[in-house]
Amino acid sequence: MLVRRHTLRRELGFAAAAPVLTLLALVDGTLVRLEAMVLLAVFAGWLVLVTREARRARSEAAADVGESRPRVAVASLLLGLVLLVVAGRLIVLAAKGIGEGLGLDPFVVGATLVAFGTSTPELATTVVALRRGHLEVGVGTVLGSNVFNNLWIVGVAAMLHPITASVSEVLLAIVACLVGLALITPTRRWALGRTRGVLLLGVGVLYLVGTVLLGA
Repeated sequence: MLVRRHTLRRELGFAAAAPVLTLLALVDGTLVRLEAMVLLAVFAGWLVLVTREARRARSEAAADVGESRPRVAVASLLLGLVLLVVAGRLIVLAAKGIGEGLGLDPFVVGATLVAFGTSTPELATTVVALRRGHLEVGVGTVLGSNVFNNLWIVGVAAMLHPITASVSEVLLAIVACLVGLALITPTRRWALGRTRGVLLLGVGVLYLVGTVLLGA
């Protein structure tokens, strides 16, 4: 996977800061609405920067992603969102049932089974982008998802209801996230080879095993 310098500089900093901000907000064991507002404010700042960059590179993006009829694109987007919501609901119900059947802690269920299920669409998007030669879409999906999950999703959830979790529960996930981002940082050739892929999968396996053992 090839990575462009300007993309990495813009996205990697926010992708690394996002989990750290989440960890700092949970130092006292509770993520309250005021802290959620800070996360959402940082997210809004990132979104503004990304939007400005997208406007400047509009013609380049069209060449990379390809053009489509607006109505078809909108219809596909809406259909995909509906299916995603339905699939998300089924994933949560199924994961809850499996977790209760195995006697797993709710946090472990969310950090493993639910996380795996909700990451599947991102994997599908990245694979399709790579197969079609849109390398930047694949990298952007990975980094952008990290920002959205830590800032937007956590922020919105905490605005609806304060989140209670200990630092020890989330520390392993934060460390795994930062190690993963370090491995995404490319070499001087600005490319990510199969060796990096193997290392990333290894970190993922260690994270899953560690989460299950800590929650046992």
